[in-house]
Amino acid sequence: MKKHYLPCLLTFVILVSCAGDDTDFEFAEEATLPSFVAIGEDLETVWQLNYNGASQNAQIEDIGTQLAIDPNYLTLRQTGNQLSFYSFDSGFFDLSQKDVVTGDIQIFDRFYQNTDQRSVVWGINNETQVFFGFFAPLGSTNLAIRQIGLQDLQGQDLLLEADITRLYQPVYERNKLFIPYEDGSNIFKVGVYETNTQQLRVTLNFGTARPSIFMNADGNLAVLKFDSNTGLSLDIFDFDSIQLLQTTPLDLNQVFPVGALEAELQGDALYYEYTFVQPSALNSGPAIFNLGSQQNQILDLRGIIEQLETEPTNDFTLTTQRFSPKDNVFYVGYANLAENRTDEGGILILSREGELLQDIRLDFVPTYILKD
Repeated sequence: MKKHYLPCLLTFVILVSCAGDDTDFEFAEEATLPSFVAIGEDLETVWQLNYNGASQNAQIEDIGTQLAIDPNYLTLRQTGNQLSFYSFDSGFFDLSQKDVVTGDIQIFDRFYQNTDQRSVVWGINNETQVFFGFFAPLGSTNLAIRQIGLQDLQGQDLLLEADITRLYQPVYERNKLFIPYEDGSNIFKVGVYETNTQQLRVTLNFGTARPSIFMNADGNLAVLKFDSNTGLSLDIFDFDSIQLLQTTPLDLNQVFPVGALEAELQGDALYYEYTFVQPSALNSGPAIFNLGSQQNQILDLRGIIEQLETEPTNDFTLTTQRFSPKDNVFYVGYANLAENRTDEGGILILSREGELLQDIRLDFVPTYILKD
């Protein structure tokens, strides 16, 4: 049943502390700080951070209580200004939504019952519909899509392909659902499902190349594909026709995860999360690859972290990262794993050149930074 709630008055304002108050690290001077929204958790609830860059303060909301969710929710999805939290309990899926601009809240309690006929892998949604990727019947690897309308909670299934090997995280954009998977012959594919017509438009075949997918600044489908024989390349597909526009070989020693990828492509600049060869002090960090010059710029996040860890009570590990094309900065979330500080974290704001603009200390661990 659909329920409407007004946002709870569980909001308070705090001044954000800066690492510069406690260490000798120097921040970039006269930097104009951006404003942003982030989500995080502690052991008890889910928090929403609304950071105002002009005033350098933050509004913290207990979004967990507002939406009746706990830190163990399954998935968080973003559609524009709307956040959607998926939870599962006693055989039912719950969907809790909040518009971070208007504050409007909708809760769809027990809106879908999972049966022994389906094994749900992921859920994603737009403003009016939910899409489940699942295997059916239970125990098989037959890939299908369940589309459910949020107004009447009615839905239908569409079988995409039988006996696949693995299903990966999808990308939804403007009435198209891009579904990456590996078929039974270990061929990587991306199915393009039209949500308006509820039909499979086309299936892109990448052979043995592993596809990592996202939308570029022009609204087209970008596919970073890695092949063990030919290396890494970038394909751009026209969003409307799904025709290949161009392919660019990349001299970049990175293997990206298959499926939806958190990356931004602005002109010739690819903003992404670089994975360090282990052993290393960090697992990953922000980087910029120039498609024209084939130069890779890895920001010195390790040096920044080492400066911030001069306090004996600090032990940082990274939790989330995003580049903002609007503000031209990287956001890097971290948890402080030092003894007796397990619920503390923060967010670093870094310029494209790798300057630390701000270190925002929090009493919870940030796990998601909203897209522009």
